[in-house]
Amino acid sequence: MVKSFLCATVVLAAISGCKSEECNCPAGGCDNCSSSSPANAAIPVSVDASIASVTADSSCSAMLQADLDRILVSHFGQGSCTVRIVLSGGVAEIAQVRFTAVSGGCGCYLAGNVSSLEPTDAASPSQ
Repeated sequence: MVKSFLCATVVLAAISGCKSEECNCPAGGCDNCSSSSPANAAIPVSVDASIASVTADSSCSAMLQADLDRILVSHFGQGSCTVRIVLSGGVAEIAQVRFTAVSGGCGCYLAGNVSSLEPTDAASPSQ
């Protein structure tokens, strides 16, 4: 019984592509890039900026984390979204965030790439 359990474990590890001895995979198993896999990216913001609001396209969520000087953008699976930041003076900026699949020793993981902030019209919801 122990022998068949070990064989099943080796077969499952080979199928998933996880080589825990190479990457120290998390206890929950290998990383993956399914549409239900969470991904995060951070947009750095100045502690001096008075941010009135932060919004994101419906495919993402965005949350100001003032104590960490960042906006945390979350998304499930691969994709992209626009994050809109409005300062208290009415100045607005947008950033494009793209989440892509990257293959590694623990399988596939989602990487977030954030564009530079660009000024936009404060009156329009998106550009």
